[in-house]
Amino acid sequence: MPSRQELGEDTIGWKWKSDRRFSVKSAYDQRRSKLNTNVEREDIIWSTVAKFRGIPIFKSFLWLMAHERILTNKERARRHLTSQTKCEACGAAEESIHHIFRECPIAYTIWQSLIRQEKMTELMETEIKQWIYINIDKPEQFIRDAEDWDLLFGSIIWSIWLHRNNNIFGSLMEDNVATLKQMDKTRHGKYGLQAWNPPPTDGSS
Repeated sequence: MPSRQELGEDTIGWKWKSDRRFSVKSAYDQRRSKLNTNVEREDIIWSTVAKFRGIPIFKSFLWLMAHERILTNKERARRHLTSQTKCEACGAAEESIHHIFRECPIAYTIWQSLIRQEKMTELMETEIKQWIYINIDKPEQFIRDAEDWDLLFGSIIWSIWLHRNNNIFGSLMEDNVATLKQMDKTRHGKYGLQAWNPPPTDGSS
C-alpha cells in the first residue's frame, strides 16, 4: 500500500468528472440524472397503483401511502395536530407509515403468516414505494400464494388502517367483514377496471 507521502497532498476536486474539474455542464448533467431517476420512480408507482384491481378507496389509499401522506401520529405531530407520536396499539415511540403497516406486531404477524420466511426481512425493510410495487406487480417473489395477492394486499392494508383508527379515536369504524366482502366482489369482476384519478399528495387533502 502506498504511503501518504507517495499519494501526494489532498486536494479539492469535483467528483463527477474524471479530471475532478468543475464545469457547469457536469453539474447540469448530474442534476438532470437525479431528476430523471425521480420521474422514473414516479411513473412506476403511478402505473402500478393505476392497474391495482381493488376497489377505488383501496387504490386511493395506496397512492397516498406511497407518497407518505397518510395521517400517522408522526405526520399528525409534524402538522401540529397532536403532541403524541407513539403507536397506540403497541406503545412504540413513533408511529410512522413503516411502523403501522409493517413493524407493529398486529401487522407483522399478518405478513409473517403469508410471506416466505426467507424473504421476510428483505421485504419488510424495502422502501415503501418499492414495497407497494412488489406486492401489486411482482408478489410471486415473496408470497407463498400469489394468486389475487394484489387484492388481498389492499384489503389487509385497509383493515390495518381501520384497526389503527379504532385504537386512536375509539369510534365505530367500518366493519372489516364488509371490507373483505367488497374485496371478494372485486375478485369476481363486479367492479372491473375503472378510470381512476389519484388524490392530491401536496397536503391539500
